[in-house]
Amino acid sequence: MNIKNKENIFSYLKNGCYIFNEDFTQLVLIDNLSEIPHFNSKGILKRIKHIFKFIKNKRKIEVFTNVKKFNGDLLLIPSTQYGYKVFGDKNIITIFNDNDFFYKIIENRKKISEIFDVPNTTIDEKEKSITEERIKLLHSSNKDDNENRIIYFMKNYTKYFSQNKQDISTIYFDDKKYRFKIFYRAFFKKIRTKNNINAIIQHGDMWTNNILFDGVKYYVIDYENVDKKYVLYDFFTYIYNEMLINNNSQELLNYFNGVYDNILNEYMSSIGLEYDSAEKKEYFCAFLKEILNEKFPNYNLYYYFIEINKMKKIIKFLDKEGKL
Repeated sequence: MNIKNKENIFSYLKNGCYIFNEDFTQLVLIDNLSEIPHFNSKGILKRIKHIFKFIKNKRKIEVFTNVKKFNGDLLLIPSTQYGYKVFGDKNIITIFNDNDFFYKIIENRKKISEIFDVPNTTIDEKEKSITEERIKLLHSSNKDDNENRIIYFMKNYTKYFSQNKQDISTIYFDDKKYRFKIFYRAFFKKIRTKNNINAIIQHGDMWTNNILFDGVKYYVIDYENVDKKYVLYDFFTYIYNEMLINNNSQELLNYFNGVYDNILNEYMSSIGLEYDSAEKKEYFCAFLKEILNEKFPNYNLYYYFIEINKMKKIIKFLDKEGKL
C-alpha cells in the first residue's frame, strides 16, 4: 500500500506496529484492534487468526518517527483528495492532499454549523489540517435511534429554513445521460417521474455514521458533499443507506406508511413547497433519479451497474410490500 508523504503522515501516529484491514482503507495499531468495529465484529479466535493472516501476508507496517504532531492510533486511507484522517483519544485530525479542497471543507463546515451542532474544530492553514473533537458516542440498540436521528436533522432543517429564506433551484433530468438504459427498461419504467425537481442546500451524506449522539445531543460530521441537491436528498439518503449498508428496511417502510408525514409536511412548508402524502412514490423515485443524475455519466460502467442493481433490489422489495 502506497502512502503519499509517508514520513509526514506517520508523524501523526503513535510509534508502534500497525496492520492494514482487508481492503487497505484502515491502518490500525495492533494494541487497539478490539476498539475498531471492523476487527471487533469477530470472535476472539477468529480475530487472532485474522491478525496472523495479515502479518503473514505482510500487511503489517512499523511506524516510528522522532517528531510527533499528533498521537493517533487509527489512520483512514483516502480514496479521494479528501485527505488522511487520523483518530486519537480525544481528537480526530484530517490532513488534506488538495489545497482547494481544504478550503472547500472549511466553507462547507461553516454552512452546516449554521443548521446543526458540529464538533469543536481547530484549523491549521499552514499544515492544511482540520482537528475535530472526537465525540464519545452513546452506544445503544434502541430501535428508535434511527427515527430520532431523522427527526433531529429534519426539524433542524425546518427551523433553519423557516428563519432563513433560501433560493430554490431546479434540477432537470436528461434521460439520455443514463447509459445502457435499454438493458434496464423495466427498472426505469418503475422509477418514471417528472423531468425536474426542486433543489436546496443539503449535507449530501446524511446517514447513521455522520450523525453522532453523545447521550445529550447530536452532532453532524463530514462536509465533503454539501451542496444544492434535491430538497429531500438528505432524508432519503439516510433511509437509502440504512437499507443498503445496515440491511434495515424499517425506515423505508416507515416513510411509505406515513410515519414521517408530519415532519415532511412541516419541512416542505418551511421552504415554501407543499408535501403531498399521496405522492410518496414520486418523491422517492425522484431521489433515485437524482443519484443517477449527479453521478452518471461520470461513473465508470462497473459502478454504474452496481448502483442500478442496488436500486433494483429496493424497487423489488417495495413491490413485494405493495408500496409501488
